[in-house]
Amino acid sequence: MNWKIVRVVLAFVVIGGVAVWVVNLIRPHTYAETPLSFMVEGGLVSLTNPTDEAVPAQLVAQGNRSFRVASTTEVMSGSSERMETDDGRIHLFEFDLPPGDSAFSISGSAEVNFITESEVALQAIVQPMSNEGRRTTLIAAAIAMLGALYYASHTTSHRWIGMLRGQQATEAQPESTESAAERQGAAAKAYGDNRTK
Repeated sequence: MNWKIVRVVLAFVVIGGVAVWVVNLIRPHTYAETPLSFMVEGGLVSLTNPTDEAVPAQLVAQGNRSFRVASTTEVMSGSSERMETDDGRIHLFEFDLPPGDSAFSISGSAEVNFITESEVALQAIVQPMSNEGRRTTLIAAAIAMLGALYYASHTTSHRWIGMLRGQQATEAQPESTESAAERQGAAAKAYGDNRTK
């Protein structure tokens, strides 16, 4: 078994695995159930209310950690309130989702659920990460993929670089349409012409 080939293949398997992991980690999730309920993740949540009326909605987090809602829509901005229920302590933020498109993000508690009992066909697009988190993840993935690529190149003693340089050198050389015999004949003729003068 050629272990060099095995190591190169494993390196490219790692590159492919990292690429798939990153795509699955940062791609947005779409929800369109009726009634609508989903977990709010670390990024922006975009909502669409297709009706002309506001729809009552709640953001709920279990436990003692409060959270804050940030949005360009005033009615969707604010802090959660602590409440005692039969199932324990929760933090709650209630608002009326206005018609059209709106968006918000959460800071504070890591586990916040969006809940609405309305039968209106709302649509939500949830970004799993903030812009900063997505940028950090992409940088880490790029470093891992470049490291695996360097390992594969090092395993083959970077032969592809030599092959690339050889190809570039060949392409850089101008092609001559004259044959060697024609060049020698032209040189001899020129030499004879010089002696007759």
